Amino acid sequence: IKGHKKAQALYGRLCFEQGGDSNLVKAREYSRLAADAGDLGSQVLYAVMCSKGMGGDKDLKETQKHIKKAADQGDQNSQIKYPDICIEIGGRKNLREAQKYLKVLAEKGSLESQITYSEICIELGEEADLEEAQKYLEILADNNHLESKEKYAEMLQKGLGGSPNLTKAARYYLELAEEGLKNGNQALLENMFKYVEVSIKIGEEGNLIKAQKNLRRMRNQESAEMQFLHAEICMALSKV
Repeated sequence: IKGHKKAQALYGRLCFEQGGDSNLVKAREYSRLAADAGDLGSQVLYAVMCSKGMGGDKDLKETQKHIKKAADQGDQNSQIKYPDICIEIGGRKNLREAQKYLKVLAEKGSLESQITYSEICIELGEEADLEEAQKYLEILADNNHLESKEKYAEMLQKGLGGSPNLTKAARYYLELAEEGLKNGNQALLENMFKYVEVSIKIGEEGNLIKAQKNLRRMRNQESAEMQFLHAEICMALSKV
């Protein structure tokens, strides 16, 4: 039936399933017609074909347009895929669009969405974005996502997305270093030096003594940096 959405959708799907160059061209054409008429399944199929260059050229703009339509109709896979397409296309406007959809997923507790959302917030870099990044990095850090924990500690140390909080930064750096000591992970062990540096900035005798004891746990990592930090702690202790 000419112009009938369901017929177009069905014919497009049948051509896609049959495969072959000529069938894929027809599948893309009729899926687009049904997609433009609001058929959810066709919106998804047409978007996939455009993203992979099936039945025509690869077209991420068309993919983005129709995945968004499917996402806004409530298709969960499209809601997950849409931000990825926005990020792939790139540009600040598309990052803002990805951020909006990722926030919904992050609020629902999606770990991957929380990670990507915080990364985009940092990249966008405005104060409100950095506050959002801090919010979700803290959630991830407290769930022991190590990369997020390190990013969060750095933001706390530098005062990105809020006032500096050296005490909290030191706690997270130490937790990361503890993981490094436990697993022999050199990259994580580097956080012991960050922990000590922050502890020296904080001052306070009890805090400095604790930092000194923790630094001694890395005797097998003897280095010029370690010797320097030992000296720095001793100097700081002599002043309190």
